[in-house]
Amino acid sequence: MEIKRYRVVAIGAKTPDILSKVSQSLSMNNYEIETISSLRLGHSIVVVCIIEATQSKESILKCLEKTVKEYDMTLIIDLCTRDKFKFIKSDAFMRIRGNHEAGIKAYIISELINSGLDIHGLESDTYKTDDENQFVMNIKGQALNGIESLSMSADKLNQQGINTTVATEWRLLV
Repeated sequence: MEIKRYRVVAIGAKTPDILSKVSQSLSMNNYEIETISSLRLGHSIVVVCIIEATQSKESILKCLEKTVKEYDMTLIIDLCTRDKFKFIKSDAFMRIRGNHEAGIKAYIISELINSGLDIHGLESDTYKTDDENQFVMNIKGQALNGIESLSMSADKLNQQGINTTVATEWRLLV
């Protein structure tokens, strides 16, 4: 039988054991998990998994049926038709902080993408200090138009009161 690769995306309520339950359901049914990760998006957890299987998409759905129902998840399963991705090393690292207001993170991300940043990783959090809502974002990626273009966007954000630091190595931000 031919081995196929599938991408499984499960979106559910914000409970920490969703990744474990999806992983357990797949491995207990002899699906080979190539990669699995999760991230929090607002009030949801998103689990993304690449598996190898000789079974059909319908078999994978049946395997996860109980977990999907128990956690009220949305499930997407796609056949992966392309080869494994080529790793691209990040050459731009950013830490951004400021007052949290509606749309600020989307504005910052758009600004950085427009300056040529191919984002490989983004972590974001909000917190409260002295009755003000604050945010912090850690971003890594590849500066497609050069670090100078990214630095100009960082200067623009700094002039708007958004504390933005750019580095060519992560350790320079710490």
